[in-house]
Amino acid sequence: MISTFAMVGMGVIFIVCLLLPVAGLLYCIRKTGRANVLLIAVIGLAAVSVANTLAGIVGGLAPVYNLTQSGSAGEFVLYLLITAVALGAAETLVRYLIVNYISRTEVGVFKVLSAGIGMGSIGLMYATQYLQMIMQAQMINNGTFIETVTGAEGSTVTVEQAQTYIDSVSAMSPFYYYVQALDYLSAFVIQVALVLVFVKLFLEGKKAAAVLITTAVKIVFEFLRMLTYYSSSDYMGAAVGEEAGLALNAAVLLVSVVVSVIVYKVVKPQIPVEGPSESRKQAQIKQVQEKKAWSEMQNLGQRNLSSIEYE
Repeated sequence: MISTFAMVGMGVIFIVCLLLPVAGLLYCIRKTGRANVLLIAVIGLAAVSVANTLAGIVGGLAPVYNLTQSGSAGEFVLYLLITAVALGAAETLVRYLIVNYISRTEVGVFKVLSAGIGMGSIGLMYATQYLQMIMQAQMINNGTFIETVTGAEGSTVTVEQAQTYIDSVSAMSPFYYYVQALDYLSAFVIQVALVLVFVKLFLEGKKAAAVLITTAVKIVFEFLRMLTYYSSSDYMGAAVGEEAGLALNAAVLLVSVVVSVIVYKVVKPQIPVEGPSESRKQAQIKQVQEKKAWSEMQNLGQRNLSSIEYE
């Protein structure tokens, strides 16, 4: 049986993964009246996906991956550090490219926020997964899961495999889902905060400082996040119990969320706001008024010229 507490946790993850980015983008669109912020967010999401792929390639290299197979906790910690450095460097690269792209036109805080929202929306890729898990949990609780997944047309899932899945999900601590929701939340807010800091320093001409500071922060965050996440695993020799590992991981994530919100509050007012966007109707009225004014100026010039010729 899957507890209601665990199912609510799955729902919280779904909300964080899906609704938080959507709400952030709607806020930016409402404030600017411009839909181009959506394009910037899409670019941000694509860029961070590329960064994760690059970091995954580094982590998959034989010399690096073998550190996870040695059975040594020290070597696994080194693997986590290498992965954190790779991810921090890759994200800084794509962050620089995005900010450089934004700086070609008017730099505004809501464009910057959209880029951060896009980079922090990696959870969108997992939103449907957790929605599916909620439906699976309901089937497990009403006893129809095994029959449904094994009896589906074209299914190759065996009864034993379905039962193994049920056992693994049922044995999982319900607190895991809430910590996972906090993980997606921290990933979201820290990306927004890092982009804000990067742009602030970028506009001040401190590009080197922008690169070094944001890269260092990201490396430290990722290393501590992964270290606490795996602290109760066999990779770390089960250094702590499962509940203690979740608590340590949650503490790191919560601190990152609080610090990111503080950075957001401090840095956001220091970045210029985009100029107001004109609606199509306003633009048409303005165009008509400009044509009318130009026509009147031409008529006035012709009258003055006629007067001069007459004299």
